[in-house]
Amino acid sequence: MELDEGRPGAVHRVEAGIRALITGGVLHNHEVAARVGLHVLDLQVLNLLAVAGGRMTPSALAAAMHTPRSSISRIVRRLEAAGYVHRTESRDDGRSVTVHVDAERLVAITGEYRQQSDALHRALAGVDDDEVGVIARFLEGLVDPDRRSAAGRRDGPRGEGTG
Repeated sequence: MELDEGRPGAVHRVEAGIRALITGGVLHNHEVAARVGLHVLDLQVLNLLAVAGGRMTPSALAAAMHTPRSSISRIVRRLEAAGYVHRTESRDDGRSVTVHVDAERLVAITGEYRQQSDALHRALAGVDDDEVGVIARFLEGLVDPDRRSAAGRRDGPRGEGTG
């Protein structure tokens, strides 16, 4: 059912929907973190690693999260101790490392988000392909360009590959 509310009403509904999604996501992340014995920021690092293809340098993680490298180091140590990630040293520079996610361990975390994923797929099932493209472009436009580009990088903030 279409509501005849005009653009201001529709914009209000979009804003309210996004706020509800953010709130629900934050609360769910807290619940998941507590269940699996991690911190909420640990989950964010795991998500960034998954989005980036399973590996990033600590510098790239720090840039993507707008977080100091020292904080990323603590998070990576916690995740490594819990078996979610491991670090490898660069063959060219012994000071540089890359953080790799353990895909098998990540499965347990991704399972915690199955309901949200299923709800998304159900909602999109009633939307045609062109509308899905509009939704995707809209959501991409909401992401901070600095965070979007940093999350897609595996190396340091300027592409230097340092970690």
